[in-house]
Amino acid sequence: MRGLAIVTPVIVEPNMLFTDVPENDYPLHANSTAYAQGDRVIVAVPTHKIYECVLAYVSGAPAVQPYLDTTHWVEVGPTNRWSCLDNKNSSKTAQAGSMYYRITPGQLPSVAYLDGLVDATSVRIHVETWSNVTSSYTTVYDKTTQLRSVPATPSWWQFWFGRRQSRQWVLAMDLPPAPIASIDIWIEGGADLAVGVIQVGQATEFGEGIELGASGGIQDWSRNEENRWGDMVLTKGAFSKRRRWQLLLKNTELDAFEDFMAEIRATPCLFIAKDDMSFTRLWGICSRFEPVINMPKHSLCDLDMKGLI
Repeated sequence: MRGLAIVTPVIVEPNMLFTDVPENDYPLHANSTAYAQGDRVIVAVPTHKIYECVLAYVSGAPAVQPYLDTTHWVEVGPTNRWSCLDNKNSSKTAQAGSMYYRITPGQLPSVAYLDGLVDATSVRIHVETWSNVTSSYTTVYDKTTQLRSVPATPSWWQFWFGRRQSRQWVLAMDLPPAPIASIDIWIEGGADLAVGVIQVGQATEFGEGIELGASGGIQDWSRNEENRWGDMVLTKGAFSKRRRWQLLLKNTELDAFEDFMAEIRATPCLFIAKDDMSFTRLWGICSRFEPVINMPKHSLCDLDMKGLI
């Protein structure tokens, strides 16, 4: 039995990133341009976000960037290039056929994680590090994961006739501790290829595993309302995963665990109790942790976690 791994992600700065996904969702904002209500622009530096004009103004006034001018502009969200790096699964980076990301984090990440994959057929994760001996980069990790469609339930009838679903995530927890490393990620797929989350980070492990009785589900923001004729009108909305686990902790870990959980408050992290099941893994935040010292050498800690939309 292994402990609970908590992966704190690397905050990817523009100088750490290279990708073949263009940043051309809308025209770049220009002070010399007049904008009408509803016009959208992007600010590549420093925010890499899309803004919408909510109050028209004439050319050259005001000469203020949209992220500083809340009177005329409202933030819409990240650009397509940066959508997979904004910690949310609902905002996805899309590019037909394939996409490539290279992250140079400047530290020693041990985990790479992709989630919210759509129409993807394979993901390749490649790590190389600089060698002072050969004065060149050396490959230290290279693994390709095939994302084949599989039956929703394991039976022969389902295999031949039933509904199939594709895996939407890839998790690599065995990245080598390579200094001055670059992490290359190639995603191959179809015309609707997209990814919601790309994250790399360092895993910290606590405890001796989660107890039986782990529970979870989703919180659904869809709406079901009756119209004036009594018909049910269903509007599909966003949803967020929920998990409730009980972690077995050594009493000697309690202080370190409490300090760590206080440090990552309001910080999206990847919580991994078992890496081969989606139900025992969550990308989100811990909303409550409560250890109870109920054994001479061990404690049981209740964890409530909320997945990010």
